[in-house]
Amino acid sequence: MSSTQADNSPISLTRRMRSTQLSPAFPQPPNVVRAAESEKCMKTMRAYNFVFLEYEWVSRFLSGRGVRAFNPLSRDDTLLFQAMMAGEHCIRGLMNADIRARLEDSPHLRDLAHYPKRQSAKVSRILSRFHAHKLIAKIPHTRKWRVTDRGRRVMAASLCLRDAAFPELYHKAAAA
Repeated sequence: MSSTQADNSPISLTRRMRSTQLSPAFPQPPNVVRAAESEKCMKTMRAYNFVFLEYEWVSRFLSGRGVRAFNPLSRDDTLLFQAMMAGEHCIRGLMNADIRARLEDSPHLRDLAHYPKRQSAKVSRILSRFHAHKLIAKIPHTRKWRVTDRGRRVMAASLCLRDAAFPELYHKAAAA
């Protein structure tokens, strides 16, 4: 083994770094500079930690996927939830055609009335959005989907909030 290979090993590099830190030819920076650098480093670490915690909080609700969220008080999203929660889907699951039939007069598909392929593509994107939020799951080896337990809870709570709780709270606030 030659001396150049030995000099480039991680152990010898670490030894050289330690020796340069301790040698008088390379003086240590003053304590003030070290404290400023340390504070700057801590601020950076706090900023990264904050961003990480915020990302972790958001990813819990988005499942790590970048999709648009649902608005539980929106009329359009309520129509989607009602279409997904229809009782006929509980036994045999739901397909693209089933959702298209339930949404044909809704604002989601009204503009695409004369374009069945575009309607199908739009419903596929809607199903993908539900799947990204883990509200529906694919039935293996079929073209069907099923509503998950989480989906039932979330969509039922959203429909209850929009139809019962929100109007009641709104009237109480208006009367006060």
